[in-house]
Amino acid sequence: AVIWRWPLPWRSFVYRPGRPALTWTARRSVNAADAADGGVESRLVSAIAAGEAAEIQDFLVSGGADVNLPNKNGQIAVVAAAISGDSSIVEMLLAANADVDARNANGVSAIVAASHLGHYEVVEKLIQARCDVDSVNKAGATALVAAAEGGQLAVVELLLEAEANVNHVGAMQSTPLFAAVQEGHETIVSLLLKNNAEPNHVAANGASALAVAAQLGFANVASSLLQSNAMVDYQNEQVMNASALVQSSQQGHVDMVEVLLAAKASVDLPCSDGATALILASQVGHQAVVSKLLAAKADPNRGRNDGGTALMFAAQEGHLKVAKQLLTAGADAMACAASGATAVSLAARNQDKAMLRCLMAAGKDAPFDLDELFDGKT
Repeated sequence: AVIWRWPLPWRSFVYRPGRPALTWTARRSVNAADAADGGVESRLVSAIAAGEAAEIQDFLVSGGADVNLPNKNGQIAVVAAAISGDSSIVEMLLAANADVDARNANGVSAIVAASHLGHYEVVEKLIQARCDVDSVNKAGATALVAAAEGGQLAVVELLLEAEANVNHVGAMQSTPLFAAVQEGHETIVSLLLKNNAEPNHVAANGASALAVAAQLGFANVASSLLQSNAMVDYQNEQVMNASALVQSSQQGHVDMVEVLLAAKASVDLPCSDGATALILASQVGHQAVVSKLLAAKADPNRGRNDGGTALMFAAQEGHLKVAKQLLTAGADAMACAASGATAVSLAARNQDKAMLRCLMAAGKDAPFDLDELFDGKT
């Protein structure tokens, strides 16, 4: 028989819809160099960053600064003030007719910046000034996305009270719920769901929020999603029809596997190549996950489309303890794949004497003498 080795179908399913592009060249543009260039708008932004209220007032009253013009790096005064977190400066700028919805060169508005950084009082002032709570940056992220990603619970509550769009679809078709889920912010996830966030929205790459939680091992987040009727057996057509159980099993997230099984996830639901959660967990050697799946009546003899079983993968990768678990559950050590390979032949190819003895102890004789095999005679 030829050496038969399956590659891992997926090294990682990890899906991150991407940070909402809250990369602050805004921060970099607020520095001493701005003051040195002589531009009044640049000096205004620098004064804002330094929190120099008296100097800011001088610029606004007699310094000739246009409060709505950017500095040389594209920063806007009101956005710089929002980043600083000083609500009194924001109020001063708004009183001087600063455009509450102005965006800097990155497309970031004051409400998005303040929300991401958790500046509650600034967000409150901006909302009172009737800012657009759903303004987006260049990546399509809103203030609610920014706050959800940043774990800013109080700001999320404030934005929801201001009727921010809880189901705004931005970059990669992700929503505020995705932003909270991928960071594991359980309380924010629950709050968004209570405010009618769609639990079964699918992102551009086919992932659901539950799939993201399953990948990353956020069991409590998954529980909240499932309580809000997230589809436990949703399969991502763009990733070989992988379900949340398949993804969490391959990653070894035993708590997540427990949550999904308790929600009646189909334990033997196959991917497009026939791989099941048990096959993938066995291949990677996740003993605790294998134990949970077998306790949930996963079929130890179910094979992939090519006939490869969980025991074959465990034998091939040298996971002896997993192999013993599978054999105890009734796995057939001599089951034959389409290539003609068996768990025994795969262990023999690896010269894995411990694995071979384990397989033989299960009542299946190997077609060779072990001593001859390891003497190099076979």
